Amino acid sequence: MIDKINKNNDFSLLADFHAAASGCKAVYSNTLVDGIEIIRRACGGHGYSAYSRFPDLFSEFSTFPTYEGENYVLLLQTARYLVKAY
Repeated sequence: MIDKINKNNDFSLLADFHAAASGCKAVYSNTLVDGIEIIRRACGGHGYSAYSRFPDLFSEFSTFPTYEGENYVLLLQTARYLVKAY
């Protein structure tokens, strides 16, 4: 896609790429944070311990759903693209 844009100034695939990237970012970042929380809870009391590193991981990755676009907005953009494409 980058070659197509650089050589021909053709941006026809930009909307497709944006929709795919927005949807992937929203789904994957939510799945990551939910997975860390599930694993931390599965470890019981040890999951809250600093030695497990789960509290650090959760605090580090819990901000991902809001970086570079809030996930609900990104999902709405992807849904709008899909409805428009349909």
